[in-house]
Amino acid sequence: MLSLFRSACIIAVAALLLSGCASGPTQQEISSAYYGSAPSQSQAESEIKGYFGRVLKDPYSAQYQFSQPRQGYMIGNAFEGRKLYTGFIIFVDVNARNSFGGYTGNKSYQFLFKDGRMIRGLEVLPQGTLSTLF
Repeated sequence: MLSLFRSACIIAVAALLLSGCASGPTQQEISSAYYGSAPSQSQAESEIKGYFGRVLKDPYSAQYQFSQPRQGYMIGNAFEGRKLYTGFIIFVDVNARNSFGGYTGNKSYQFLFKDGRMIRGLEVLPQGTLSTLF
């Protein structure tokens, strides 16, 4: 009996998670959303370097490659209700030293700015999926 209850709970949780994946913003919501003003290139780079200055082992060794800010959006995960985040995205590749003094190789990130504030950060994992930083 306990095994049947456990199976039912697992199925219910899986259904809930999958239903969260199916919903998301509509094309109309994306096109009519407020994207705010674009950050200047220097402002965006400064804020991103500030973020990495707090999280890297050796932030002074970091080498950056920045894209230009461009209007875009990010969609939150199922636990956030697939929330739509709009603004200006900057793509960044970062190569920095690790604890052993060796460079890690480029790691890719995406940062979203809206009205002069960095509001969201994602890491692009090797398999292409995104991991939320904040």
